[in-house]
Amino acid sequence: MVSWIFIALVVLVVYIIFELMMAKHGIITLVVIIFLILFLLSLVFVFKNRAVDLDSFGGIKNATSVYFDWLALTWNNFRTLTGNAAKTEWTVNSSKSKPK
Repeated sequence: MVSWIFIALVVLVVYIIFELMMAKHGIITLVVIIFLILFLLSLVFVFKNRAVDLDSFGGIKNATSVYFDWLALTWNNFRTLTGNAAKTEWTVNSSKSKPK
């Protein structure tokens, strides 16, 4: 629960800073905030059930490797899913008889 409160506070602070710095660039600010939220949520998802040691260089290297491996697998799954959807025959099946 504490991590969600921390994430919400970080997002709120970042949002306020961006709004103050770039008051004219609302769309850019919104895109950056959405990207940061998705990044933080993916970090929480990936490291939720893993013990991550961020006190040493080796631990940081291992955590980075785990995150980018997860990101690559997610991208490959997305490519496979969209490729299979593109190959699917989406037209109406003409072999069925029409009701009279």
